[in-house]
Amino acid sequence: MKKIFTIMLALVIALVPLLNVTPAFANGENGGTGENGDDPILVDDYITKYLQMPCGTTRPDAEFEFTFELVGQINAATGDRIAPPATGSEGRPAIAPVTVTFDEESDYTSENDVCTYVETTAVFLTDAMVNAWANSGHFIFNVRETANTNADDMPFMDGYIEDMDYDSTLFELHVVVSQNAAGDLVISGMYAWNTGETSTGWIGEDGGLIDQEGKVDYISFLNTFRRFTDPYDDCPPGHPDFPTCLPDELPPVCPPADPDYPCLPDLPNDNGVMVAKRVTGDQASHDQYFDFQLVVTRHVLDDPIRPVTGFVWTYNNDTGYWERATAPVSFGATPGPYSFQLRHNQVLVFDPILVGTTVEAVETNAHGYTPSVVWTFANPGAANAATTGNQVITEGLNDAVFTNELTSIPITGLIMNNLPIILISVGTIGFIMMIIVGKKRRAYE
Repeated sequence: MKKIFTIMLALVIALVPLLNVTPAFANGENGGTGENGDDPILVDDYITKYLQMPCGTTRPDAEFEFTFELVGQINAATGDRIAPPATGSEGRPAIAPVTVTFDEESDYTSENDVCTYVETTAVFLTDAMVNAWANSGHFIFNVRETANTNADDMPFMDGYIEDMDYDSTLFELHVVVSQNAAGDLVISGMYAWNTGETSTGWIGEDGGLIDQEGKVDYISFLNTFRRFTDPYDDCPPGHPDFPTCLPDELPPVCPPADPDYPCLPDLPNDNGVMVAKRVTGDQASHDQYFDFQLVVTRHVLDDPIRPVTGFVWTYNNDTGYWERATAPVSFGATPGPYSFQLRHNQVLVFDPILVGTTVEAVETNAHGYTPSVVWTFANPGAANAATTGNQVITEGLNDAVFTNELTSIPITGLIMNNLPIILISVGTIGFIMMIIVGKKRRAYE
């Protein structure tokens, strides 16, 4: 048995050189060695960018930039973290910013009415790049996304109010550079982790494969894009000149064939959400107010929650214009239901609403009229097939027209609303006739 064990041990020793086992990253491939001797976690040499938005929102043509800031290095003798080489020193390690652009060919996935687009940058570090550095060593970079200041300075673009939430996650990238047999500097290790200082808590579609120490196998950033309707051309609540920046009157979108039934208001940006009221029929009253309720279901990306507000517009037959009410209608930030009233030729135009929001407008008291409603959309989505019920707000115009009809009944017909009065009248006349007949009978007797 001892001889067999000796022979097997000799065979193992002889085969080791044939296995061609090389240390990790000897070929310049990505990876790294932990400062405390822990196993490395490979990190991609490019950045993955995710852009999410409510489905139905037109994806913006956007470019995003990522920067690398040299913040430290590891002392090879002690393993301590020390200051990086001095700024301006020759051959100081540096990684140039990289960008990613979303276009019509960008891939996306859809889940829970959230569409997420994904793109990757070019490779941000190669052996050829580090060969220009002055020395080998273990260098530390902070990796961030550069927020586009234009998103704050110019929130009103393309006739909509647009909002981009940038990912403020801070990643720490460690690059280990060594010298190969040819004397060239090459990448012998590379790893990264989410520092968690200002982390969004979302890294990659699979969670980023973060281990207990926060290391990641790739660096990724997630931005959220929102688009809101903007009916009045850059004058939403919160604007410094609101509501004086609103128009006092609006023309109808078309010359009305009948002044009693004008076209809807011509909104400056051709987008928004409107609920309109009309009555028809020769018995209809143009002064009768009708009761409505509105239920709002917020999109999962609607954050922060803004109150639902709007203005009522009334058509003026004399001027031929829609005139805005002085005071706004405010419903609050809860789902509702919210109550409001409209009469003939009045329209409630809502202030900016997030595209992707679900609303349901219901007339709760028709006052004996025959009601109907029709929703129309400039850009209808799959969820907008029905003309009643829940409707998803889309880009462009979204309007609901409630029409109530009340017509007269021919004389030969029976007006059911007056049936109790008729029965009482007939009963009263019959009772009087019985008394008269009874008196006459007693007189003859």
